[in-house]
Amino acid sequence: MVSPQIHRACAFNLGAAYVETGKPKKGLEFLLQSQPSEAESRDHLGSLYFNVGAAHEGLRDFPKALECFEKVAGHASAAQAGGRAGTCVQMGCCYLGMREPARAARCFLDAAQTYAAAESPEAAAVALSRASGSMLQSRRFRAAEIARVLARCRSLCETIPDLALRGKLYNDIGLGYSQLHIFSLAAESFERALGLCGGEPERDGRREAALLQNLGAAHNALRSFGSALGWHRRAAALHGALGNRRAQGQCFGNLAYACSQLGNHGAAAENYLHALQAFRDSGDLQGQWQACEGLGSACFHLGDPQKAIGHYQEALILLSHCRDSPRAAHKRVVHKLTDAIQRRLRLSHLSYQGGWAPTPALEPSQLQFCSTLPRASRTRLQGSEVGKAQAADELLMCMPGARPRHSGTGVAPTGGLTLEPCNPHGLLGTSGEDDDGPSSAPGYHSEPKVNSKRTTSPLHPAKPPHAGPRLRHQNHQTLHPRAPEW
Repeated sequence: MVSPQIHRACAFNLGAAYVETGKPKKGLEFLLQSQPSEAESRDHLGSLYFNVGAAHEGLRDFPKALECFEKVAGHASAAQAGGRAGTCVQMGCCYLGMREPARAARCFLDAAQTYAAAESPEAAAVALSRASGSMLQSRRFRAAEIARVLARCRSLCETIPDLALRGKLYNDIGLGYSQLHIFSLAAESFERALGLCGGEPERDGRREAALLQNLGAAHNALRSFGSALGWHRRAAALHGALGNRRAQGQCFGNLAYACSQLGNHGAAAENYLHALQAFRDSGDLQGQWQACEGLGSACFHLGDPQKAIGHYQEALILLSHCRDSPRAAHKRVVHKLTDAIQRRLRLSHLSYQGGWAPTPALEPSQLQFCSTLPRASRTRLQGSEVGKAQAADELLMCMPGARPRHSGTGVAPTGGLTLEPCNPHGLLGTSGEDDDGPSSAPGYHSEPKVNSKRTTSPLHPAKPPHAGPRLRHQNHQTLHPRAPEW
């Protein structure tokens, strides 16, 4: 006959194993059977509370999880190396689940300080990365405070031997800097992350595509449009080879914007058309109306207001089918439609007088960044161990920010990740919408996940329909959808 003590020990180990393998409900059943009696030693209560809390977190019962983690923090075992830091990380994850990013940020900062004191730079860097994302999401911290946290995280990266983790952190740092509109440091971080891809034994194409997209978007923000073209084309080709049509559409949108800024409106129209088709293939309505808006502006610049009118009308129809679409976007497209109609009427009049002179308007930046580092999920940081982030993270932490107003003649950027867009003309601004509405993921592609199982030709997708062009946010960091594990 098995003794009660052995039975409880086995129940504890089995429950912890189930929780770790993503079966919190089953794990909780066994963990509750492992509670020691009053007569027995209670030395292991800290570990029990921690695992019970992790199970409740997995079940998204965050208040109960917090109760357990608070008991761990007050238990003697929490004083052991890494115990308190690991508990702080778990509490931070719970606060994120409860949509309290400011509290989460403070938990992650406490964890980072403890990990640093325990000489665990990997865990400290990951905690700082998550802290910066939570700070950006909360909007209760000054830009200077967030920049200091990103700088601390960046300084720790060089000491991390794990290339995959270092690459994830650099991408996350880049997304964070992009949200602060420090695009020079964002571009530098993306370049470092991209350089690490080649040194890994198992190269991840999705990660490389996301980094190429982010690097191109950062060059757009720096107005280095000539150098950005190559990054956009490579990103679009790789996303297309992977069958990720939505991300490919975002890259085409970034490419179209760069072409328009270089004065090549014909190439801009062609790439907006590719973007539109990609968004249609992936069912992205927001991307579709943004691509139609961009195509309308390209046609206007090319002196064809009649086609521009058609694309603007299509954009308005798509906007009417988008939930929570920003009012400012409706007003902007209507304003541009009015301009196009007036131009057409003027052309009709001037055609009798021998010519006309178009007055094209500049379009605002469209930045689509791609976040590949989960910021607010269930990464386990216990002691010096950095657990792998699970792909269940859907909390968008990198893309908060005020939304600057765009001129009525501008083209809104497309967005999907995670995240959010970065407009170089406004702090933490978003592309594709103005002050009135939530942004979906401008500039950076925030989700490197494959949205379409079809593999398409990188730069020549299926023949687009007659009317319309087709157009990354991490953050990790840089800064929309589930991020894949690196």
